Amino acid sequence: MKTTTASTVSTYYPGLDYTAQHISAFFQSGEGLFLLALKNRVVVRFYPEDMFDFLSWLEVNKIRKVS
Repeated sequence: MKTTTASTVSTYYPGLDYTAQHISAFFQSGEGLFLLALKNRVVVRFYPEDMFDFLSWLEVNKIRKVS
């Protein structure tokens, strides 16, 4: 089940302890791992249940991707 679509933008993502406003950038690693750089300079790991839905949420919330 999709949790985020362009028509239902939310700053919260299920299972994530931080809102979009707390996230400065992200790096997508292998096997569903995302490293999130928070604005307070802390880096957290996150494994979303639906990787593609999470990527869409990051894009809709204009979170910068780090390559």
